[in-house]
Amino acid sequence: MFEVLEKNQVLKDRDELEVMKPATLAAVLLHDIGHGPYSHVFEEVSESIGRGAHISHEEYTHKILHETKIEKILSKAGILELTASFFEHDPKPTAYSSIVSSQLDADRLDFLTRDRYFTGIQFGSIDREWLFDSLRIDDITINVEPLERRPSFVVTQKGLPVLEEYLSSYAKLYESVYFHKTTRGIQILVDSALKLALNDLAALREAGISSAIIDHFQSPAAKRLSSYLTMDDADVIVLLKALSNTKTLGESSKFAQRFFERDVLACLEPSDPNHSFDRQKIGLLRDQLVTKKIWHNIDIPSSKGYKQYDLLNEQFLKNIMVAPSVGSARPIGEIKPDALKSTAQRCRFYFLNEPDKLRAEKLWRGL
Repeated sequence: MFEVLEKNQVLKDRDELEVMKPATLAAVLLHDIGHGPYSHVFEEVSESIGRGAHISHEEYTHKILHETKIEKILSKAGILELTASFFEHDPKPTAYSSIVSSQLDADRLDFLTRDRYFTGIQFGSIDREWLFDSLRIDDITINVEPLERRPSFVVTQKGLPVLEEYLSSYAKLYESVYFHKTTRGIQILVDSALKLALNDLAALREAGISSAIIDHFQSPAAKRLSSYLTMDDADVIVLLKALSNTKTLGESSKFAQRFFERDVLACLEPSDPNHSFDRQKIGLLRDQLVTKKIWHNIDIPSSKGYKQYDLLNEQFLKNIMVAPSVGSARPIGEIKPDALKSTAQRCRFYFLNEPDKLRAEKLWRGL
């Protein structure tokens, strides 16, 4: 992105560029550094345990920036404060912050391309070079009284087709990969096994199970960052393996065993996945499942896609702006409203076995 922006002389303040480029690149590299093993799954488990154990990945990012050797590296380069400024709660949007975090940032363009390749899906190709070559920086009016303008990424007219492809690819990848029923079902197995186990540390000790993850949740607050940094995805697998080999931990062991045997949960999506689900009817089904003591897990992932901001203030710059051949830049939602594809908010029920799923299906039809 920087190479193209520099080649096209979009970033014209050379003195600013000299200091902002390394800070921006550092922020892009470090923006996910606060995630724990198994990323969001681990964070959900941490939240459920309580006992002061939960620290968000954003808080860990801040701690890692300021309390580890990374702080010394960034300080030596003279970019510590600039790099940290990208991670403030709500930083003012700039051309550089758009590269780190926006609806057209380097992170999304990276994981969409990478995950498409590694999952082998054929749709959702993005011509990044063409898109980068269509990027410009323009002053966008965010307030008229008093008059206020801010620099922002703008996609020129020639980039509009590939921008539409990018937005479509983003929604489709969530629909077909990240929110796939099997993907979500496996996450529920991992989530359930870990939550049940880690909420009964006494039973784990009695079973003779040791793990870096257990040590982390037992460590004092002053040492929690150090223990957090020692963990990786392998520690989750090791703990799940120990749980699966232990017969005394009940449901936790069973969920772990199913993970290794690829024995996925039975999935029921009672509502039409192309439309918003009926919350009242979903609630009635849940009540009946609870009454009949049928184990279930409700999964409602957040809708994903482009979001249009209408207000004329700094929020307005969260839109992807498009500069037509003639006239001022406008949000893509005004120019191509049909391009604003997003995933429908889905609701799925997961069950331990197929008979329970069929019972739930019968209950649903009777509502």
